[in-house]
Formats: sequence, C-alpha cells, structure tokens
Amino acid sequence: MLRLILGIAFVLFLVIGGSLLVPMIKPKLLEQSELVAWQSLVPDQDLDGTSVVADLDQKQLSLVGFMVPLDYSGGTATQFLLVPNAGQCVHVPAPPPNQTILVSAPDGVKIRNLYQPIKVGGGLSIRELQTAYASTSYSLLATQVEDYEVQP
Repeated sequence: MLRLILGIAFVLFLVIGGSLLVPMIKPKLLEQSELVAWQSLVPDQDLDGTSVVADLDQKQLSLVGFMVPLDYSGGTATQFLLVPNAGQCVHVPAPPPNQTILVSAPDGVKIRNLYQPIKVGGGLSIRELQTAYASTSYSLLATQVEDYEVQP
C-alpha cells in the first residue's frame, strides 16, 4: 500500500512540477559550469534513449537531479547515479541511459535523502556503463555537489 501511495505521489510530482526543476537550455548554448536541463543530454532524433550529444563530451556543466548511491561507506558516497526524478532506480524504473549519469566524487559527498534535489557540477564524459541499478551513457567527475532548493 505504501508503494502505491509513493508511486501516486511521484506521478503527481512529475505532473505538477517535476519538469520545472531547471530551465530549458540547448546544448549549443553551454558555457563552462553552466546549469543545464536534462533535455540537453538527449539529441533531437533520439528514438531509444541511448543516443548522446557528442558536443557535451569533456564539457564543464552542472545539473540538478537526485542521488542514487552506489559506492558508499557510512553517510558518504564516492560514486552515485544522478537521475532527473526522485525515486528512479529505487522505487520506479530507471530512466533511459542518456538520462542517467554515473558521478564520481573521489573525496566523497554526504548521502542525501532520496527526495532531496542536488546540484552537481563537473566534467561530463560520454561513457556507456552498466551499474547495479541502471545503464548510463554519461559519466561526470564531480567538483561541486550541493543541496538544491526548488523555488516556488
């Protein structure tokens, strides 16, 4: 019953405001460490969720998303997935590979609550990988991880 309630709440979150977390920014407008939208990672002609935007390889950028810890000890993660919506990979299916980023944080970062949005910045690379929870098309070496407050 709790899963059903969480699922309904998640769908409502997506319908009401989940897509408003970050502004729409096209890949050609990217500058160093600019905050970009998840849609920027998906080419216009993506049919299966695996196509990538080649121009993003080795770019410095930031994204707002949700943490799914992979490699952690205590309350610190050194590797995690960044996904566009809360609960993905855990309570609902994983997003497509081009909407899933494997983040490495060698110095470790505090593990956040499943529903706490975070802003992650660093160098993005095109790199297809399979993790325990999802396939990824991108990886990011984090230089910045901070809580993100959604503005009403």
